[in-house]
Amino acid sequence: MNDRDYLSGWWVMPALVFEAAVVAVAMVGCAVEPAKAQATTVCGAYADMAASLRQHGEAPVFRGLDVRGFVAEAWASPAGGWTWISVGADGRACLVAAGEAAEVIALQPEERQG
Repeated sequence: MNDRDYLSGWWVMPALVFEAAVVAVAMVGCAVEPAKAQATTVCGAYADMAASLRQHGEAPVFRGLDVRGFVAEAWASPAGGWTWISVGADGRACLVAAGEAAEVIALQPEERQG
């Protein structure tokens, strides 16, 4: 194995993480706030919510800080389930959205340049 063989695939994992982040940002951009009268907010301690998500086979795939100071996290499972949560500075986590059929959408090479 020469150096070229070793270096040719080094970017695969960072690219997948970047692509998951792009998908997560797109999910936030598409989120619509439900009417307050119909909304049922599920919140709890972050540790409890994370444990519950792990029991369902999900793991964090994206984490970012929003302009309000909340941490936004996307969780996903290999089976395609996904969950979006928002975490406050006090450690309280709230469910934003959840669903199924999650997939990472690969960026084309020209989209990676920026």
